Amino acid sequence: MRRMIVVTVGSLLAAAVLVWGASLASAAEPWWHLTSGSRPTYLAPESESEIVVMAENVGDASIDGAKTPVTVTDSLPAGVEALAIEGGSTYGLSNQLSLSCSLAKLACTYEREIETATGEHALAPYMQLEVRIKVRVLAGAVSGEVNRVNVSGGGAPPATLSRPLIISEEPTPFGV
Repeated sequence: MRRMIVVTVGSLLAAAVLVWGASLASAAEPWWHLTSGSRPTYLAPESESEIVVMAENVGDASIDGAKTPVTVTDSLPAGVEALAIEGGSTYGLSNQLSLSCSLAKLACTYEREIETATGEHALAPYMQLEVRIKVRVLAGAVSGEVNRVNVSGGGAPPATLSRPLIISEEPTPFGV
């Protein structure tokens, strides 16, 4: 006895859309991009300056900080002392929400809960966390020592960035 299986173009198309849609849904995740810099670019010995760290969600999913807190940490090189730390997350075009920061741990944490009705307070794709650390450059600090920053949490793989600090009496050249 022979059996015949009938497959229509419509059923194949529906199956392809179902598989494609499932793979897109599972692929949506946050992803971190880190940048770090100093203000001014050249840090003068025995002066106060600022280290700025930016952690940007370059993924395609929002982050609910209450469910998956995000922590940005900094490890300053020898000869650079932290005096204060503060941070914020971008929210809308001109608003910034404060992060909870610890000078002792040299870390700031984003743990905002998404408001379910509006989706507000989520760290949406391409929104940033900014951490600002006021520092004092001690006498004897060596140029080229590495500043290490790290971001973890939010359902994204952790990211680390190491960048040398320039310590010099010279003024920062134009365009640097």
